[in-house]
Amino acid sequence: MCNNCDCSNCHNNAEHKMKRHHAIKSCLGRNPDAFRSKIAGGRSGEAKGWHNKGCNCKRSGCLKKYCECYEANIKCTSSCKCVGCRNYDDSSEMNLEEKIVNVKDKWPESVITPAVVEAVCGSLLAQAEKAERKAQSPVQAEHMVLDEFGRCLTQIVKAMFKN
Repeated sequence: MCNNCDCSNCHNNAEHKMKRHHAIKSCLGRNPDAFRSKIAGGRSGEAKGWHNKGCNCKRSGCLKKYCECYEANIKCTSSCKCVGCRNYDDSSEMNLEEKIVNVKDKWPESVITPAVVEAVCGSLLAQAEKAERKAQSPVQAEHMVLDEFGRCLTQIVKAMFKN
């Protein structure tokens, strides 16, 4: 509850206890985690724990107090939706989640769209059908499909570096 706050027309006090209780109950009905801490697993001020939902930083590089992870003294993880993240461990013992955060910011997700995935799958299927028509052995068919997959990946990587 507020106590000697600067709020305008504040109802978060003992006078309006029933209204406050009803509002809290309504909020919890829509979102059971509404009043739970976003930071889990560590004590305040320690470099332990994680952000339950992840931060959503766009311009701070996750190195300013705007970032909920940085403010809680924790590193960003794969659950974060940050852009240009620099709040990760640079050591060689970097865990997988932190590596994913690091890679996520370097490789634009916009290149691998559903249309690209569909085109790659279609191309692979066409190669498999071609191998079947030519009565290739399973090993030869697999080789043809894998070669096509390599060609598709090369095109995707070129497109990523172009952007």
